[in-house]
Amino acid sequence: MRRFVACSILMLLSVAAPVFAADFLGAPVRPEGQTVREESSLLELRYGLAQEELVRFYKDALKGQEDLVFKVRDYGLEIEDHGKRAWHKILIAKTESGEGVVTVSRDSWTWIMGTLAIRFAGVFVVLLIVYLGMSASTWIITRSIKVVEAKGGKKA
Repeated sequence: MRRFVACSILMLLSVAAPVFAADFLGAPVRPEGQTVREESSLLELRYGLAQEELVRFYKDALKGQEDLVFKVRDYGLEIEDHGKRAWHKILIAKTESGEGVVTVSRDSWTWIMGTLAIRFAGVFVVLLIVYLGMSASTWIITRSIKVVEAKGGKKA
């Protein structure tokens, strides 16, 4: 019986080996990469692989997940999370030598508060523009009414 249990556990672990793939902040990471920079909120890896192969890996690994936005840029592919994951962005770029570079980063409070401050200020800029437009139109209408009344027209 012990042999059966041991064989079953060994078979289960060998079948489930891909589940033990490396990750950073919950984002999948190919294990053969060379770590360039690692901090608590950023991981940068360099691979001897083509950028297209890394893009294919991440598209397959993140297939079917919600709240992800794939943006193709001149310098590479950005995968942004618009949900509640611990990571915010995965950038897959290419170096001059043709090696692929993957950068996984998390949201920073500086970025979050900066975005909120810009939006907060933007609301007041829009309100100021609307106010100035309404003030200008009121001034024009008031002047037009005074001119019509001065020429002997009827007041509405």
